[in-house]
Amino acid sequence: GGVAHVRGWRSGKQVATTHCTTGPFLSSAEIPEAGTVLLGCGNGYTYKWNWHSGESISLPHITVPGVTLIKKSMVLVHKCKSAALAALDTLLSSGDDLTMDSFLDAVLPVSPGMKKVLGCLYYINDMFYGTAFGPVKAVAYVPTYVRFVTGSGDGRVRYWNSRNGQLLKVMGGHRGPVNAIVGDLTKQEAISGGEDGTVRVWCLEKGVQKFLFIQDYAGPVLSLAIYPASRIIVVGSADGYVRFWDLHSGMLLCAINTGGRGVNGVAINPSGPLGQILAAGADGYVRVFNPR
Repeated sequence: GGVAHVRGWRSGKQVATTHCTTGPFLSSAEIPEAGTVLLGCGNGYTYKWNWHSGESISLPHITVPGVTLIKKSMVLVHKCKSAALAALDTLLSSGDDLTMDSFLDAVLPVSPGMKKVLGCLYYINDMFYGTAFGPVKAVAYVPTYVRFVTGSGDGRVRYWNSRNGQLLKVMGGHRGPVNAIVGDLTKQEAISGGEDGTVRVWCLEKGVQKFLFIQDYAGPVLSLAIYPASRIIVVGSADGYVRFWDLHSGMLLCAINTGGRGVNGVAINPSGPLGQILAAGADGYVRVFNPR
C-alpha cells in the first residue's frame, strides 16, 4: 500500500497522514490555494487529498452504473436533438469556424439539457478508461484555471479540472510510461518526460503537442523542472546528467555530469543563490550545483 505524510516545515512534526491499501503513491503535487495534495498512485488513480479535513477523492471517480448512464444520455440526446441541429445549422450558415466551443456556446442557451448530456458522456469516458491508465507516475499543478496534469504508465498525459475532477484532455505521444511532468506557471502548458528519452511540450487548451526534444541517448527522462522567469527546462536523466533546454530555440544549452547514477529528482532554489540546482540521485545523494 501507500502512505503520504504532511509535516511542519520548521518542526518536522507530522501534521496529517493518508493511506492507500491498493497501491503505492508514486507522485505528488500541491494545490496551494485549496490546502489540497494530489497523489498519483500505482493503482491507476489520482487522489485529491484535503489534508486539513482528511477528505480524499479518487479520480477518475465512478458513481453511476454504466448501463444507467448510457440509457440516460440517449434519452437526453433525443430531447436535445432538434435544438442541437438548429444551432449547428446556424453556425454553418454564418461562415464562422466550427469548433466544439462555438457549438456549445450556440446550443447551451437554447438547450440547457445538453449540459446533462455532456456530464453523462464524461462519466462514461471515465468508466471505460478509468482503470486502464496504468500507474500515475507523475502529477503537477497548473495554476491557470486551477487545474492539474498527470502522466501515466500508458504513455499519455491527462489534463484535469481540480475543482470537479473532470477529465478535460487526453494527449498521447510518448512511447512508454510518462515518468515526469511539470506545469507552466503562466500558460496552459505542460512539459512531460518519458521512458522513451523524450521531453514533450503540450498545449493544454487544444490538447496537442507543441515541441519535442529527443535525448534518447541519455536513457529515460526521470525528472523535470522549469527554470524561474525563463523558458528553460531542466531535465534529469538515467545517465546521471542534468541537461538544460531552451524552449524557444530548441537548443541544448548545458549538460552537467552529476557524477552519480540516474537523476530521480531536480529542483531549483527559489531564493538564493538564484538558479541553484539540486539533483537527487539514485545513489542516495543530493548534489547542489551553483550557477556561474
